[in-house]
Amino acid sequence: MDRVHTVLHGYLIAVCDGAGIAYGERQTMVALLRKLEAEHPSLADLGPRSQDIKTVLNASASILDALLPVRNQGSMAHPNAELLGEPEARLIINVGTTLLNYLDAKLS
Repeated sequence: MDRVHTVLHGYLIAVCDGAGIAYGERQTMVALLRKLEAEHPSLADLGPRSQDIKTVLNASASILDALLPVRNQGSMAHPNAELLGEPEARLIINVGTTLLNYLDAKLS
């Protein structure tokens, strides 16, 4: 779970850098995703159901916002007495991986 969070955050930074999209020094994943949505040319056309896809991307931003505390307080990223159960960890991993796969396909 920690690795998915780290990879996704690094990926968003790399895509912004590659596209020349400026961002602050300590931008969250949500802020980076919002910058990409607003400024990356490959996200300007989201297809025939663009408003629905935009809604899904906005919901994904909410999920990204929830990943940080789950990672920090429910994984082995930090010393935590209680860890997420396997099904919950898989949910986090799968959601993060799905978003990463979509963005990589759309932005590559």
